[in-house]
Amino acid sequence: MERAAAANYMSLRTLHKLFAESGQTAAAWLRSRRIEAAKAALADPRDPSPVAAIAMRCGFSSISHFSQVFRGCTGVTPSEYREVTRSAVPSFPA
Repeated sequence: MERAAAANYMSLRTLHKLFAESGQTAAAWLRSRRIEAAKAALADPRDPSPVAAIAMRCGFSSISHFSQVFRGCTGVTPSEYREVTRSAVPSFPA
């Protein structure tokens, strides 16, 4: 969070105060943005990246932590999410 505060030219305390007014913590907001980015990458049939690479690209430092957070937010593992979302998308010839 220190980097986010500095990038927006404010103190860490100010950042937390702004989020407190919204009813959500800065960490929860950031986690939800990371999960949304991971969901988009996992659902993209053009992205062949392994789940671990997607986790790192979305700001998670370990695959186990990513899997735990992802499952807590979505109810399924990242691999299960990838399988379900990609099978729901029709594939068209190039």
